[in-house]
Amino acid sequence: VSVSPSRLEDAERCPLDWAISTLGGGSTGVSQGIGTLLHRALETADGAVSAEELVEVVAAEWGGLVFEAEWEAERKMELVKDMARGLADYLAEFEGSNRAVVGREAKLRLEIDRARIVGVADRLEARELADGRVEISVVDLKTGATMPSGPELPTHAQLQAYQLGLIHHAFDIEGEMSAAETVNGGARLLFVYPDVRTTRGPEAGSTFRQPTQPLLDDEGQRVFIERVAAVAEVMAAGTFVARVKHHCSDPHALGGSCRLHVIPAVSHA
Repeated sequence: VSVSPSRLEDAERCPLDWAISTLGGGSTGVSQGIGTLLHRALETADGAVSAEELVEVVAAEWGGLVFEAEWEAERKMELVKDMARGLADYLAEFEGSNRAVVGREAKLRLEIDRARIVGVADRLEARELADGRVEISVVDLKTGATMPSGPELPTHAQLQAYQLGLIHHAFDIEGEMSAAETVNGGARLLFVYPDVRTTRGPEAGSTFRQPTQPLLDDEGQRVFIERVAAVAEVMAAGTFVARVKHHCSDPHALGGSCRLHVIPAVSHA
């Protein structure tokens, strides 16, 4: 059973929503499209690049996005420019560090019992340790406005999956460091959305934020592997439950792909 690190929590939250989205019944909007273009800009960036250069990558495929009005397109482009500044600042900080990129859109494939964790990490960054080993860490770019809270970060499923992949050497690593002995350097999120990055804290005022997950220890690995096994059972099932106490019935939420199926006029007709 293929388990995507980025969709693991979706299947836990609402199996029906996960199933419909996976089978092609979900929908994507402008925000998702912008996120995809910014990810592409990060992937193609060679060293420290300016915000303007990153925006050019996005602008090259801007015509593929569908906006309801011209003013919306202009407002979103201003948001892109703002996030590009944060991304450019991160790349400049990285260029001045002792780290090196050893993977872009790096593929992850790890089998655990009947589950196969299959995913792609935005960046693998490495630094050489004093004993000659190489520490590899995962960076996952996020362009949304919601950042996990401090208590949520240690059990963030996507980051835990990436850490497990590093521990089991399940990533494709580029360059000379692919032959070195590697160790898990952890996983972190890279947020560049303006409302997120200016939150109070040690990074207040920064153009980007990097919430980092604690290193996965032996007990953490055991618990997460059990979690993956449970999700694999959900994904392999023949029926999928809509947990209507969550996003489907929340009047303040946008609702998931399963919302139509839990409206009484439809479900009880």
